[in-house]
Amino acid sequence: EKVCLEFIVHEQSFPMVYVPEFDVSKIVHNCDKLKVFTIEFKDSLQATPSVGYSSYNIPRQISRPCFQSLCHVQFGQMVQNSVISVVLQNCPQLINFHANNCPALHDLDLAASLPIQHSSSRLRLQCLYVYEAPHLTIESFNIILEACPNLKQFGNLSRWAVNCEGIQQIVRTIRNNNLEVEILCGSHWFQSTCAKAVSSSI
Repeated sequence: EKVCLEFIVHEQSFPMVYVPEFDVSKIVHNCDKLKVFTIEFKDSLQATPSVGYSSYNIPRQISRPCFQSLCHVQFGQMVQNSVISVVLQNCPQLINFHANNCPALHDLDLAASLPIQHSSSRLRLQCLYVYEAPHLTIESFNIILEACPNLKQFGNLSRWAVNCEGIQQIVRTIRNNNLEVEILCGSHWFQSTCAKAVSSSI
């Protein structure tokens, strides 16, 4: 029910220009009752594999048994759009989605991963946290708000393409609409109780 991975990359394992991608589908396709899937954050100068989903084709046509049980995901590496799309579109029991660094994620990519017409399949999603996404703007906040009806926490705006004025606008939107949504900062990655809350219910 739980899988926790940590990459140990030995110095000079790979040429500087090449670091392989870790294929999440290798785990997903072999763990039918997976509920908690984490890949530990590796704070190191040594490059570590990015996380992707190589079987990615048409996200909503991917069907695996564990998609019906997966409720907590935390990817502490560079995360490719393929795995974001697959997880957010196919896991109706998902409560928490945490990703460390999503360098290629734009507003349109997030919108494609969170289609509004399927918002009823994300009723359990309470925390959507991307620590670093340099291309996500205030538009992504609007997408998340509409696509995740029961969202309680999101972030990390300080590492998105959102300036102070944008953050103020988001705060006003939450306040003016009496939304019970918490804006998370960078410390959530290290101090989050999301995983513990999910694990206690398993």
